[in-house]
Amino acid sequence: MSNNYLKTVIFIDGENLYYNLRSFEFQCEGYDKPFHLEPQHVDWKKFFDVLIDKLNEDNQNRHFLHRIYWYVVESVSSWREPSPRKLKQAIETCKELGKLTSLSAEKSEEEEIRYLAKQWYTQMDEAIRRKRQELHSELQKHTDFLQFRYIGRLALDPFKVSKFIPASSPSNPSNHHFYRGTIFGEKGVDVGLAVDMVSYASNYDAAVLVSGDADFVPAVFEVKRCLRWAYQFSLAKGVPPYIQCLSEDLKAFVDKFIYVDELTLLKDLLAYDRFSDVVKSKIQERIDELDMKTPAR
Repeated sequence: MSNNYLKTVIFIDGENLYYNLRSFEFQCEGYDKPFHLEPQHVDWKKFFDVLIDKLNEDNQNRHFLHRIYWYVVESVSSWREPSPRKLKQAIETCKELGKLTSLSAEKSEEEEIRYLAKQWYTQMDEAIRRKRQELHSELQKHTDFLQFRYIGRLALDPFKVSKFIPASSPSNPSNHHFYRGTIFGEKGVDVGLAVDMVSYASNYDAAVLVSGDADFVPAVFEVKRCLRWAYQFSLAKGVPPYIQCLSEDLKAFVDKFIYVDELTLLKDLLAYDRFSDVVKSKIQERIDELDMKTPAR
């Protein structure tokens, strides 16, 4: 019996994939914090080739990659001036966290908090724009059939203080306070992905959802109702038979669940020219450890 050739579209929940990658961390000498994998560290052309190969392992259907849609936030939420009560709470939180009696000797505490909150908000806004210009454009340039979809907003509350370190603290060597507001998460991205996944269903044969968010269950059901194949993809820690898939909440609802194990990711799918020698060494140590755990073929 001849194989069916399926036009396949990959839908990527950018935030979910980002945090899945960051769960792979390495303690490296000379680094103040653990080193985490991020999207710029992956050779995405190889990655998607492996994903399609995984789909083709059942020999019943042959998938060919038609398009990749990668969903990320377009901007941060709009700036809003705080109420007097919210401003007072922010001041009190900073004093408590920093063990201070006064935030500034040069300006009023209200002015200081407004300045710090606005500075943090601006940094977050610039980070979103910089990622779009630097990271996303490079990934799209070097990866076939990939299109970034910018939709929704990153919800911020600059006046809900999540971290504050005063300039006088030994852990803060700068001459400025370290201030961080609160990030509530992405708003509208999941909806945009789900809408596209369903509305494009007449133009593809199979959808691969790169996410573990159970909010996508209704979209998966609708895709299947349209008589399209629905797959879910996950990264996994460890090697078979001892693996921990990082996003498998949709596993029971899709037609097939597929994953890439940690050894394959580290050994074959990373862009090693983007790592320092110290990081490369630590990754190699983990590869050697996983090789020892891999059952003999």
